[in-house]
Amino acid sequence: LMIKVKIQEVAEKFDIKKAYQLQKLTGFSPSKAANIWKGKWKKADLGTLNILCNHFKCTPNDLLEFTPDDEEKL
Repeated sequence: LMIKVKIQEVAEKFDIKKAYQLQKLTGFSPSKAANIWKGKWKKADLGTLNILCNHFKCTPNDLLEFTPDDEEKL
């Protein structure tokens, strides 16, 4: 799975530099905010994407980067 979470790059534009700040801004649980912040987000549900996009005035494409898997591995 080659989807990279780019939340830190987007959040820096809003002076958000830590998972704790993301948690306070969004109301996410501490573990959810930390996982998103560290790029360990496993389930990108629409509600979470909506909250992030609204707070950061962006689209899901700004938050996630897709790189196709190597066809040899499929």
